[in-house]
Amino acid sequence: MWLYFLMSLTITYCTTVFSQDCERVNHTCCYNQFLDVTTNHCLGCMDGRFGWNCDTPCIKGFYGHLCSKSCECTANSCDPVKGCHTSGLLNISGHMEDIPSKNSGWLFYLVLFLGSLTAVLIVGTMLYFRSMIYRLITRRYC
Repeated sequence: MWLYFLMSLTITYCTTVFSQDCERVNHTCCYNQFLDVTTNHCLGCMDGRFGWNCDTPCIKGFYGHLCSKSCECTANSCDPVKGCHTSGLLNISGHMEDIPSKNSGWLFYLVLFLGSLTAVLIVGTMLYFRSMIYRLITRRYC
């Protein structure tokens, strides 16, 4: 019990003291922090970077805050900040928008036409064979 209390006290003390002392000790910031020159305070790394002074970009295949997320696409198409590239354009506010497709109109009608044609062929074939079977049955018993 005493050991648990002593360990929790030590962890709490170290976390509090070192997080405060970490702020510009020897005029440097902590690991995964950089100096914001406007406020003269240490800030956490931006997405896509890590390390001392946040100088290191994410390794290929990783992205996000401290490069902690793994891309679900090829490493070459993985953006260190946002992850996998999508088929969209950034608008002025920085949000993704879908690229309007010029082919979507005729493609819809093509699929609709082919689906209708297939349905008509299936129904026609069923009716043809139904009448053929009916004729065979009626010939046999007449």
